[in-house]
Amino acid sequence: MPKEDSGAVKHDVFVSYANQDKDRVERLVTALDAEGWNVFWDQDIPPGKEWESWILPRLEAAAVIIPVWSTLSVKSRYVKQEADIAHKRGVLVPVTIDDVEPPFGFRHLQALNLMPWFAAGGGALPPLLKTTIQGMLSGAQTAFPAPDVVRQERATAKGLGGQATAQFDRIAAVCAALVIVGLVVFLLIRNEEIADARLFFALRVVLSFGAAVLGATIPGFLSVAWSGSGLTVRAGGALALFALTYLYTPELVTGSHIEVRNGSYVGGNVSNSTISVTPSK
Repeated sequence: MPKEDSGAVKHDVFVSYANQDKDRVERLVTALDAEGWNVFWDQDIPPGKEWESWILPRLEAAAVIIPVWSTLSVKSRYVKQEADIAHKRGVLVPVTIDDVEPPFGFRHLQALNLMPWFAAGGGALPPLLKTTIQGMLSGAQTAFPAPDVVRQERATAKGLGGQATAQFDRIAAVCAALVIVGLVVFLLIRNEEIADARLFFALRVVLSFGAAVLGATIPGFLSVAWSGSGLTVRAGGALALFALTYLYTPELVTGSHIEVRNGSYVGGNVSNSTISVTPSK
């Protein structure tokens, strides 16, 4: 990171973020440093310096200010104040690192989605972010490029993220289906009583888990996300299928009657019935 010179407070880039996001933001700062720019973030504050008196002059002098919107920073009073100063100065370059809307008052401004960049491990800055900063430092532009360029970049990023999610959903759904089909085939080939209560319990749990995975991944085929309300839908489907499968497994795989006492098989056969467990007295 650049060393602070007490006689120089102007930086090329000022990064505003929630402190809890420090580890992720450090990757962004490293990429900015690699471009040769003088970057400020609050990890550069020397010991013994007052936070506000050290931050404000640099905030008011930085050529580019990048508020990093995340699940936490959209709730941060300090990040919103710093973004407001940047917006009034015309040096705001907002980015997002989580699937969130910018705070009220900033939603009409273009924000670059860095989630695919982080998912890919970081590295060199995204071209749009790099050219935007270069343009602002040279005085050639004061904001992101034309909205159609930004929309194209965001659509591409969204498409890549959506493709990765859809691929995961397909793989998980296929694996879950194979587990369920495999267990059903096992039962058909076995075609005998399930005398071991532990085996039956394990079978019940595995079938239920397979159904839960299907419940969580099937919504992905309808482009339901893994965050926000989409996560609620997926979790609800998973819990519902797990509970239903666990409750109705005895009727699906057992026979006229299976009775277990103290974990030992007493009698019954395997075809369309339920299990009863009678503890010894």
